[in-house]
Order: sequence, then structure tokens, then C-alpha cells
Amino acid sequence: FYGSLLGVFVLAFAAPGAIEIQPVGAGARIVVVDEGPGIEPSQLPLVFDRYAGGGSGLGLALVKQVADAHGAVEIESPVDGRRGTRVTLDLILDGLARSGSD
Repeated sequence: FYGSLLGVFVLAFAAPGAIEIQPVGAGARIVVVDEGPGIEPSQLPLVFDRYAGGGSGLGLALVKQVADAHGAVEIESPVDGRRGTRVTLDLILDGLARSGSD
């Protein structure tokens, strides 16, 4: 499940970029940063809406749905006032590991 989630998460971004996964308490923090053109400020409130970004339009909507159930997600664009996009997904995994879900 988490491999599929990470795949969806990464496909929403432009290359080149980086993925960082860190253990955080009973969970994990996944940070995806790209060096693309970024997201227009007027579009930032819409990026987690289904079909808002064209294409299949489900990638970030699915990430948001999982984040709402198991953690939190934040998006920043442009990154450090330049360009690109950074999305941080914090997942609380402790309860999931004990329940046998994966």
C-alpha cells in the first residue's frame, strides 16, 4: 500500500527532484521536492481537489485522503521563493503496524 502511495505521490511532480523518507516517532515523514516551474499561487488551494490539475487528476487527491486518515500533508510552492514544489507527508504508522494493515 505505502509503495503505491509513494508512487502516486512522486508521479505528481516534475523532474529533477528528490525524495526523502525519515522516521519520525511512530511514523514517517516523506518529502518530495521538484525543480519544476512550481504551482501558480491561485492554484495552490486546489491541488488536492480531484481533477484540478489535469491528467488523471487523482494523484494528490489520493495522497490527501490518506494523509487525512493517517497523518498530515503540506505543500509549498515556490520553494524558498524561487521555483519548484515541496510536499511533505507525515504518516502515523504505529496503529497501522499493530492492526496488520500494510
